[in-house]
Amino acid sequence: MEMYIGLGTIIAAVLGLFWAVNKHTSNTDRHPAKKDIVFRDVCAPEMKRLEDCVEIELRNVKFQIDKIDKKFDKHCEEIKSLIRTNGKKT
Repeated sequence: MEMYIGLGTIIAAVLGLFWAVNKHTSNTDRHPAKKDIVFRDVCAPEMKRLEDCVEIELRNVKFQIDKIDKKFDKHCEEIKSLIRTNGKKT
């Protein structure tokens, strides 16, 4: 009788272990599917493309800021000129 209890315990432990491993590996929160994994050889070109896009946008923003600065400087000079001439345009 004790042999059957011991054998039943071992069988239950082995089945429990198989169940736990199966449940662990089927949990997609811990183990994403292979099709969802992004590998480095895919990431590197994508990151380079994103960096290039950001760099281009930064250049465009800098160009716009430079244009605004030039207009602002021009208008400041006009205001200074009006102040110097007491509001008379030259």
